[in-house]
Amino acid sequence: MANQQDAYVPRYTQERPRGRFARFKVFGVVAVALLATDPLRVCAVDMKVGIKDNSPSPTPALSQRVGETLHGLIGGTFNVTCEPLTNQIVVDPADNSANARLNGYVANYEVPVTHQVLLGSRIHLDSAICDAIGAIPYNPTTSPAPVLDYQGIHGLLIGAHEQVHVDGVFNEATAECTALQRTAGSLASRGYNLNNQKLKDAIRERMKLFPSQYHSDECRVDGALDLTPSDDAPSDAWLPAR
Repeated sequence: MANQQDAYVPRYTQERPRGRFARFKVFGVVAVALLATDPLRVCAVDMKVGIKDNSPSPTPALSQRVGETLHGLIGGTFNVTCEPLTNQIVVDPADNSANARLNGYVANYEVPVTHQVLLGSRIHLDSAICDAIGAIPYNPTTSPAPVLDYQGIHGLLIGAHEQVHVDGVFNEATAECTALQRTAGSLASRGYNLNNQKLKDAIRERMKLFPSQYHSDECRVDGALDLTPSDDAPSDAWLPAR
């Protein structure tokens, strides 16, 4: 039986983020586990989703560049597929709007009998997000840090958020708070000035677009979701004050 995973994302254009968030359900199963336990329970739809999650990217060159840029600027391993997600029908459960734009997702699968839920290792990103990340003039063979604008940082945060899910975190508020700190800490270590007030204001405005599932009162300096409590670390730059 397929499990469903909700992923909330804001409406987004390459010019600016806008509007509310939306709901996207990903259905799937681990085909090998199904075949090993009960072949009759293998559903064609579930197989199709499982195969799609592991299919080659329609834009391999862009996907590779995006993965390398995320790895170089944030750290970790990023298995990225760039694809058009703008035609997905997504619904915000708060107001039933169906015109929001899907930025990305990570599939999850429920193993029959044990009902163990497994998260996929592939990050699916919308082409517009990939374009924003791909436009960052990152070159792994040179040391100067590339110039980043808000669109690039927004793309990095989307990628980092999904990577936290790949790490096994289901909770959206925890994933977003972790992504903010990972990205800020990594960029600070590369010499970026994160105390730019205009940038901090933009990050805060971005967070206002998020629904309640992405917010936690503990996502603050010295809060339970602070990865470096009792330490004025660079990774705290985009967290709300105490």
